[in-house]
Amino acid sequence: MVAEAPTDRARVPAGGLTSVRPAGRGGRQQAGEGLALALMLCVVLAWAFPARAIELDEAYRFLGPFEVTASQGIRLYYPAGCRSAIPRVLRSFITVRECLLTHFPDQRGFEVVVLLTDHDDRESAGIDATFDLVTLGLYEEMGSLSTRGYSLAERFAIRLAHTLIMRTLGSAHSALRRRIGLLSIPPWYLEGLALYYGLPLDVRHTTRLLDLARHGRLFSLDELDTIQSRRARVREEMSYQVHSMLAFWHRGAAPDAGLRLLHQIRGRPGQFADLFRRAFGISLKEAFRRYREHVQAECARTPECAKAVDPPVLPGWAEGEYAQGGRLRPDGAQVWVSSRRYTQEVYDLYIEAPGTRRRLALRNVHPRLWVDPETGSVLTGKFELTARKQRRLFLWEVPKQGRPRRVVDLAGSFQPLGRLDDRLLFLNWTAGTLRVMSLPWPVASSSVGDAGSAGVASSAVGAASLATGLPLIPEREGRHRPRAGETQEREEYRFPAHLQPLEVALDPAGRRLVFVLRDGESSYLCRDRLATPSAPCPQVLFVASDTIRAPQAVGEDVWFAAAGPYRTVQVYRWSTRGKSQETVAEADDASPISSLQDQHRERASATVALMTAVPGGIWDFLLEPDGGLVGTTLQNGWFRTVRLPTAELATAPAPVAPFPCDRGQRAGLTVRHYQPEFRSSYWLPKVSRDDQGGVFGVYSYRADRLDRSRLVVSPTFGFKSRNWGYLAEFMRRFDLWRAVLASEDRVVSKSYLSNAYYERIRSLDLSLTYPFDLATTLTIGGNLSHRRIAKMPDKGAPAPTTGRDHSIYGRMEYRAIRTEPFWELFPRHGRRLTAWWRKGLDLLDGQLKYDSMSLRYEEYVPLNQAWVLSARAWVAEDDKEGDIRRPEDLNLGGTDFLRGYPGAVRFGDSLRAFALHLGRPFHIEIPALRSWVQEEIVVAEAFWERGDVRATGRRFDFLEDRGFEVRARGLLLRRIPAAIRVGVAWPSGGGPRHDYWMVDFSSLTGSWQ
Repeated sequence: MVAEAPTDRARVPAGGLTSVRPAGRGGRQQAGEGLALALMLCVVLAWAFPARAIELDEAYRFLGPFEVTASQGIRLYYPAGCRSAIPRVLRSFITVRECLLTHFPDQRGFEVVVLLTDHDDRESAGIDATFDLVTLGLYEEMGSLSTRGYSLAERFAIRLAHTLIMRTLGSAHSALRRRIGLLSIPPWYLEGLALYYGLPLDVRHTTRLLDLARHGRLFSLDELDTIQSRRARVREEMSYQVHSMLAFWHRGAAPDAGLRLLHQIRGRPGQFADLFRRAFGISLKEAFRRYREHVQAECARTPECAKAVDPPVLPGWAEGEYAQGGRLRPDGAQVWVSSRRYTQEVYDLYIEAPGTRRRLALRNVHPRLWVDPETGSVLTGKFELTARKQRRLFLWEVPKQGRPRRVVDLAGSFQPLGRLDDRLLFLNWTAGTLRVMSLPWPVASSSVGDAGSAGVASSAVGAASLATGLPLIPEREGRHRPRAGETQEREEYRFPAHLQPLEVALDPAGRRLVFVLRDGESSYLCRDRLATPSAPCPQVLFVASDTIRAPQAVGEDVWFAAAGPYRTVQVYRWSTRGKSQETVAEADDASPISSLQDQHRERASATVALMTAVPGGIWDFLLEPDGGLVGTTLQNGWFRTVRLPTAELATAPAPVAPFPCDRGQRAGLTVRHYQPEFRSSYWLPKVSRDDQGGVFGVYSYRADRLDRSRLVVSPTFGFKSRNWGYLAEFMRRFDLWRAVLASEDRVVSKSYLSNAYYERIRSLDLSLTYPFDLATTLTIGGNLSHRRIAKMPDKGAPAPTTGRDHSIYGRMEYRAIRTEPFWELFPRHGRRLTAWWRKGLDLLDGQLKYDSMSLRYEEYVPLNQAWVLSARAWVAEDDKEGDIRRPEDLNLGGTDFLRGYPGAVRFGDSLRAFALHLGRPFHIEIPALRSWVQEEIVVAEAFWERGDVRATGRRFDFLEDRGFEVRARGLLLRRIPAAIRVGVAWPSGGGPRHDYWMVDFSSLTGSWQ
């Protein structure tokens, strides 16, 4: 829903394609051929020089055969190849559900539907509120510093808690009640309540929370209102704080106080503050004041918070909000991974050799890396784009000399563990199972391909791969030739299906694996031998009631990070004090009882020693030969690299308990192959206008569980016109192709040369879309439309031609813009390109014949942390037969290009336009409006524009203007999202200035539809 100023009644169409004047065929055909070549050149250049940005488009993740199983209120849809892991997953989900139902007993009849994917992609969990559907990835993301490092059970608990909260406000079928409730409750409260019920307040939360307190960065209630629009790191910090807030408030109130508020607000929307007082017995402001005092008091009496001094940061290392993996090459070069180019936890590999500048060695990598102490090569997993348009991990080597190269063609390969018997061991994720694989090391350079620092693909697929910086390769064997004989990868260890480790390390001295398992709220530090089939139940070395991270084996000792004093993550050393190690080696390797015997022998002799006490904790580390460590710590919200000495600060016996392996198997599961299942959504209201006034409509759709097909229906009725209308769309996927058949018959508001009118349109459209990569799509289609004028408000204004408009079209879209809050309002880095062609036909008695092409190009370049330089260009050509007029006729002026001129100041058959923008966000505060409007972002931008649209026979005579524009987004009444755009521009040749404004409630209407 967009309201515009009367001086600018309609925005120029983004894909304008036709003209208002007849055209000759000769010169126009040459111009069209020239534009076609320009279009091809621009598309090639866009792919050859990709915008280094995170892709916005999500890959379709449900290709291939799926299966379905259900038990005890959980229904799982999963890839057929992952069947062996499903009993473990189902058991953990049932446990989580039963725990949450103690807080939501009225939801016991609700069957939780979960869609599982099997890609080693960055975590991409989500909730479809239309059907209360949860989507999760089976892959456990090891080494993550953010919430993406949550285990599968923890991710499910958060999403299920959120779903149950939504259902408490109203079921998906009573959508109106739910949405009114959502507008009445601050989003931070819902976030905190979901975390409070879903997860314990563990060391990952408390370490980050204490960092906020130590540096005086606790967020105010006004700041928390913007939690949904903050960048990833800040939003996570806010979520940790609201989790702590809800836990603190519930300690002084009834256990169900938070849910009571949800039940009450359904009948009294818009009264959150009053209902909060009733539920918690205290006003919201007073509750927040007490919480701040509590946190400050906790910090004051916690030595690690109040008195400890942050260790000095190693200069030149690990710049970025998320950074870790600090290592040293044998030649003294520093190696690390950092997210400095991104706003999320996405890593690149950096190397800085002595006397040289830091260089970006490899993009889009996994955070766990290994430096070969002999060759100095750095190995890590790298995300690449497969032929299925999905990110997968492949093992890469960055040698001291030469270009980076992929050394393993097996998809899902990452985290090099080290070297054993002249073979390199690494992890591989396949079909829901984690394996330890190996290959001969070092690999001869002739046996692997050389792909360059950005992972440039072969010529056959290079264009598509460069669009995202991700090489396009098949799932199994890529562009490298398979190696023969002994050079093939070899499986060394396969984790049983009922075990899913969260961390894995190699113990080369004992020829064992050290890994971390989790069950409920407990973490288990375990190990097992490599030389034998995996034991059904591993040996447990240490049990913690919190998180265990980054295990490392050093001789007979195991170092790891876990919850330390004052709830921060610190480094510990596990060791034994006897001769049990030699005795253990004689046990029967094939017997599962041997592991239990090992545990019994070492239980009395094992100790754990606290080795660090750092205020921001130690999240990742590497032990150095001199006994010190290079570690990653948290300082003022950023992860930094430090070097620390190690010493035993405290020692205690290592607590041990057997891991509950016997709970891993479930008998009697009924499994069936997936067949299309359709679910109907609720009906939602839609309000628009026709030529005589308001139009009321409803909106609903039937969707397949895996989104392989969808039917959308939206009937409408005019209050005054008494006209019925409809909009219908059917979508069906065929592998990577998506086919859409759309039909409509309704009255819509349109604009012709900035003159508003109402058009009655009946159309049928068939389109096919194919993704070349995660940023580029091709759409081809055909359209049959019948247009007529329903009402022309401005008498005497030019009107478009009516009749049968039958056409075919093609559209190539490239969009790679850095993902961050408000990218739609103010893109900071990336590129957009849209190439469009449309041809009117006389097929089936078509009356409008034309041949149109258009290219729009936008580039966004950050100059620093604040300023962004943007460039826009628009080139279009039109060739028509007869004096036909269409709403898409080429014109400039208004609120798109040439904003210094009101309306369509230039129109014709050939369009050329260019613009430069220089803008930055800034903060503005108006105290009188604080109780009514919550500012989220305000952007000020200066611009210069130049453009013209000519008719046949006239040379281009460009107009110029310059101006200033302010765009802002805020929350009206601190809940309702709205955007405003206000600008002023001056024509270069003199003349009156043009003022324009627009108010956009699209995000609000989108939440209702």
